[in-house]
Formats: sequence, structure tokens, C-alpha cells
Amino acid sequence: MYWEPENVQRYAAPDVLVVDGPAREPLPTVYLKWSDPPALLVVEIGSKSTFLSDEGPQLGTYAWRLAVPE
Repeated sequence: MYWEPENVQRYAAPDVLVVDGPAREPLPTVYLKWSDPPALLVVEIGSKSTFLSDEGPQLGTYAWRLAVPE
């Protein structure tokens, strides 16, 4: 998930992403906030090794930078 045009250094990679609307053909390999339908839901599946990053900084990225409601 990219939220800044032309900046490939800042991105998020959730385990599950749900967007509003039908799937495009061919299925996209990345999500671009400025041109794709709104993201409705992201899911992170936590594990012992990734729990701190999944529950901390990434939640802020999804909520504030990407404006995902759930």
C-alpha cells in the first residue's frame, strides 16, 4: 500500500486488504491510495516475532496515512 505518489520507500504491507468496489483485471500487485478505490479493511495476523510492529507503528500508518476505517 503506497500513499505518496512517486515515493516507493514508504509503504505498508498488510496480511489482508479489502477495498471498495469490484476487482480490476488483471488483479493489481500494489495498492495506490491516490488512484485505487478506498481501502475498507486491513488485517494484520500477529505472531510472537512481529507482534510489536503489527500492533504499534503499522496501526498508525493504516489509520492516519491510509485512512482505513477498520
